[in-house]
Amino acid sequence: MKLNLRKMMAVLVVAVVTFGASAQNLYIFGSFNGWNPQESIEMWNDNGVYTIEDIEFGTGGNFGLATIQSSDWDAINANRYGFEEDNAKAVEGQAMKIVKGAGAIQVPAAGIYNIYVNLSAMTVTVKKAGEVAVNVPKQLYVMGNLSVGSWDPATAVELTKEGNIFYGEVTFTGAGDGYSYFAIAGAKGDWTTVNANRFAPVAGEVEFNLNDKVEFGKGEAAFKVAAEGVYYVNVDFDNLTLWVSSEPAGIESIEVENAPAVYYNLQGVEVANPQNGLYIVKQGNKVSKQLIK
Repeated sequence: MKLNLRKMMAVLVVAVVTFGASAQNLYIFGSFNGWNPQESIEMWNDNGVYTIEDIEFGTGGNFGLATIQSSDWDAINANRYGFEEDNAKAVEGQAMKIVKGAGAIQVPAAGIYNIYVNLSAMTVTVKKAGEVAVNVPKQLYVMGNLSVGSWDPATAVELTKEGNIFYGEVTFTGAGDGYSYFAIAGAKGDWTTVNANRFAPVAGEVEFNLNDKVEFGKGEAAFKVAAEGVYYVNVDFDNLTLWVSSEPAGIESIEVENAPAVYYNLQGVEVANPQNGLYIVKQGNKVSKQLIK
């Protein structure tokens, strides 16, 4: 049988290229490790499909992929895969196209995810594996557009703790666009430490006004409030809400707000279903008069 040398060489080249593609390593880094590519995690390679499981992300969490580990960002970006649009959001459970490039990949929401990368098909799939628990920290700090160490995580303002509620006075200096931005975290120091212990608005970086209650969870997005001056930041871990007010909340006002209202007529007799008229209302340790029409 006569051998076709050209065909044999072509098959050999394809085999070498295929082996090289499937044999290379792939590493993941991102908000979960302070965006430190030198300490990225190697993904498990199963016939060219790379997998990592149980990676926890907060709100706005994102990640990058590279075939090397290095502290040199130029080297990382030259060997990197991601979305064509930087920091575009992945759709949970859907294989999405990636390109050779430096675009970050944002997870759909806070949670624990399994991530699958197929470099032959050039796709990434992000699947939710569980929920992120929000534990009450021992201390809570505020940093941002403040009069004290603007966005310096080492000089963050520590809030007062009463039960599972934190509050404290801060002076917002504004960011120059009519808003003040700030972050809260269960630690201070460098940004890697802070971001690993940080909380963020569930809806992302959206504007809110004084006394508006904003739901939060674990994450790195900033809080954006239309305020400048001396105010109080109040954080309730029982209800996972944060708000900015002109007066401190403290635990007593939270208890009053959550306590059921009890109605009495002017003779001091409790009324189960108050109708039209003037009543004495007791809610927690607060007593007031209320006219019901």
